[in-house]
Amino acid sequence: EYSDPTSLPDEQINAVRSALFGGNRILAIKIYRQATGLGLAEAKEFIDALERRLREAEPQQFSAAPKSGCLGVVVLAVAGPVAMRWWS
Repeated sequence: EYSDPTSLPDEQINAVRSALFGGNRILAIKIYRQATGLGLAEAKEFIDALERRLREAEPQQFSAAPKSGCLGVVVLAVAGPVAMRWWS
């Protein structure tokens, strides 16, 4: 485990960056916590600061498409049965 975030192996740094660029902050925090052994609050604070720096330095790297999240699941759960009745 690494207590200094700057001493993380390139593989883990790249995994954190990829997760952030893909819009998955939770995964980035999880990877960072596993690599450093830090608590949730400390890891979240670091990842939030890193994301802000990356958004300023490399905005084009971030996914443009928003994630559907829970709303997408609700829409599919409601629309699916309605569409099935319509097609029947």
